[in-house]
Amino acid sequence: MIWLLILALSAGAFGADFIARLDRIKVAEGDPVVLTLSASGNTSGAPDLTPLQAHFDLLNRAQSTHMRFVNGRSFSGVEWRLTLMPKRAGTIEIPAITFGDKSSEPLTLEVLPAAQADQLGTPRPVMIEVDTEPKQPYVQQKLIHTVRVLFSAPLRDVNLSEPQASGALLRPLGEGGQFETYRNGVQYRAIERRYAVFPQRSGALEIAGPVLDARMALPGQQSQRGGSLRDRFFGNDVLNGLGQTRPVRITAPSTSVDVRPQPAGTPSPWLPAESLTLDESWSPGPQAFRVGEPVTRTVVIKAKGLSDAQLPDLAIVAPAGINAYPERPTMQTRPDKATLIAQKVIRTALVPTRPGDLTLPEISVAWWDVAADKAAVARLPARRVQVQAAASGSAAVPSPPDSAVAASGPPDAAAASAQTRDAGNGTAADDVMSGGWPYWPWLTAALAVALALALAALWRRSRLAGPQAGSGGEPAMPTLAKAPDPTAALVTVERAFHANDAKTARRALLAWAEQRWPQDPPLRLDCVAERLGAEAAEVFRELDGALYADSAAAGSWDGEAAWRRLKPHVKSIGRSDNSHDGSALPQLYAGSN
Repeated sequence: MIWLLILALSAGAFGADFIARLDRIKVAEGDPVVLTLSASGNTSGAPDLTPLQAHFDLLNRAQSTHMRFVNGRSFSGVEWRLTLMPKRAGTIEIPAITFGDKSSEPLTLEVLPAAQADQLGTPRPVMIEVDTEPKQPYVQQKLIHTVRVLFSAPLRDVNLSEPQASGALLRPLGEGGQFETYRNGVQYRAIERRYAVFPQRSGALEIAGPVLDARMALPGQQSQRGGSLRDRFFGNDVLNGLGQTRPVRITAPSTSVDVRPQPAGTPSPWLPAESLTLDESWSPGPQAFRVGEPVTRTVVIKAKGLSDAQLPDLAIVAPAGINAYPERPTMQTRPDKATLIAQKVIRTALVPTRPGDLTLPEISVAWWDVAADKAAVARLPARRVQVQAAASGSAAVPSPPDSAVAASGPPDAAAASAQTRDAGNGTAADDVMSGGWPYWPWLTAALAVALALALAALWRRSRLAGPQAGSGGEPAMPTLAKAPDPTAALVTVERAFHANDAKTARRALLAWAEQRWPQDPPLRLDCVAERLGAEAAEVFRELDGALYADSAAAGSWDGEAAWRRLKPHVKSIGRSDNSHDGSALPQLYAGSN
């Protein structure tokens, strides 16, 4: 009797023209509903679903045909099952759906907001929580916007969009974390994502919540196999083709914060940070300042709660007597737990041009301490440096070793050198002098032998340099040392300039100057510039800038243009110094006509 009643009800349902029904009339925001449309008789085509687009997203669609026999009579029809996701909370009316010349009756669906979902009587399996701190930040101050997805049933194909905020910059803070938590006594797994938000203007800032799209597993669905044929055939396993899952879409609530403007009277750039420090390092150490030798100063700005784009550009000012060649700064921002750490590294090559006491000025950066809500200043104090003169003496004329002095000098000098060396080094001479036996006879004998050897060497040298017998008895031609050749050295300079090789050009210039002025060679470019003029000094300054600044500055040096400016000056020096050129042969017979 019961089966006959079920068949009769089914036959009555399918005997109707066109029917629409919902699986639920009250759902929570983010939960889908299933709308079933049934048409009887031999039908073709499909219903017009356009009216649903205003309030729903169509997540899935399935169609089936059927035939029933009741009391010898046959009934046929078609059925569509539509999985719909409401676009908003509130009361939504499903308008009449048309199918050919047939229409369904309108339906009403109530969508509860996420905050009221507990009215359904069962805990929600999926929720999204958002939180923003602080609630009243300053403009350009970092906010932490936290998005937390809670779920008590397994999720598949999870896709969480990014929050949106007009008038602010958002930056993810790492991958986020996963943990377990409880809400109203229900255990949830949680996935958390954090974002750094930088408001770009004061006033109200609204952060739109992200949207979660996923498929939620339905535990226990397999146990429903004992239900009606209709439920078993149109269950989620057949409808979705993914097993025991159903789609879920949840939009996180929006949050709003009140952004305060920059306080009046505070300096620019405006730097609202949790902390800001200045540090410096030197290579070589700051005590090693010498004229013409570069020293690299590295200044690091590190700030917590800012991005590297907010860090200021520091002008490293050098006092008169030091040329500064800054490199291009390097910057980075990295997440650190619930904040950001920004860093800017500024390297500057400092080349002293004169000796003496010099003072590098103080470096300071004004910022706003958001924790203490007051102004603060980070400082590197002024530094006094002692610049030593260039090591010209040791570089131009290296000191000979003691053995060379003893071998080439006169006997008295050799003996004095030996005595000094022994006295300073504590050799066997000290032991002899400290003993009780007489040492003066031995020392006198050593001096006598050294004097005899020196006299013999002088006599032999005079014999070799004296006149030799030749045809006619004429004196032999004296041997002349090879004269310096500044012209060839200048060719090397020109080639280096044309090749844009700044390092070789600098070395070649100093080599040319040493041959041009062999009696008083300049050992630094600034000394060469003093002999060539102001235009040459400017060319040399640009050359040093290409060497000591960053790679971009070195690549921009135009050697050919620099040579065109320098060439007239080196050529004129060559002509004006020609009468004093060390390469000119002396007049052998001044008195001859």
